[in-house]
Amino acid sequence: MHLRVEHRFAFEYDAFISESFLELRVQPKTTPQQAVSAFELAVGPPTSVHRYRDWNDNLTHHFTITKFHDRIAVSTRSLVQTHKGGVAIGSLYQFFPDKRAVVRALTQRFLDEFLLRLQSHVDFGQFTNWWEAVDAVMDEYIDMHRTVPGFGVLHFGDIVDQYLLNPGEDNNTVVADQLAGLLANRFALSDDDQLRLALLVAVEAADAVLTLAFKRAPAGDPELIAAAKDLVRRYLGGNLVAAGGTAG
Repeated sequence: MHLRVEHRFAFEYDAFISESFLELRVQPKTTPQQAVSAFELAVGPPTSVHRYRDWNDNLTHHFTITKFHDRIAVSTRSLVQTHKGGVAIGSLYQFFPDKRAVVRALTQRFLDEFLLRLQSHVDFGQFTNWWEAVDAVMDEYIDMHRTVPGFGVLHFGDIVDQYLLNPGEDNNTVVADQLAGLLANRFALSDDDQLRLALLVAVEAADAVLTLAFKRAPAGDPELIAAAKDLVRRYLGGNLVAAGGTAG
């Protein structure tokens, strides 16, 4: 299906002004579900328009008008081709009451798959130090970014709701607690608040850097992936030793 999307708006002032600056986020994204075939932007009074990609991967247009003016007009036109999904949206609501419930179920599925991967793919018994285990955990997380549809957008639900997995704890705390149990059992660490806090900080930091890595490149920017692993190792290097572990 092709959709034509138009935006038109204007500002009028009581008197002439000498300078205006505006940022616009009106260009649709190209995603697996849609492709932007064309985009046009017109500004009056005429001026140079620049753009950049913001932290949320939006193409942001911006411009400055330095001539005296009492009105600014903006119009955009986009042509977007959408792709039909495999499941009718309406059929989902036979099983889920609303969109939030759909996202929660999908997020729980991602967490279950992540933990299943750790149990089936990662042999914690073969590791002689905690770093080898943490490195293997990160490799599974990175592989999910590359191979599991939707995971790169939703992660463990933090993009939608920080408390999607458990109303009493934010999503990354739930993930960190699961990792604490795995590492404590294998490396004789005390499964206490100190360990869980250290892993929560590591999860938050790694998640931020890896999100940037996959924004830079579809398969993940190698330098940023290496930086995420180095960051986690250096941080946990002191904290897991303090918690009773052995330096890697």
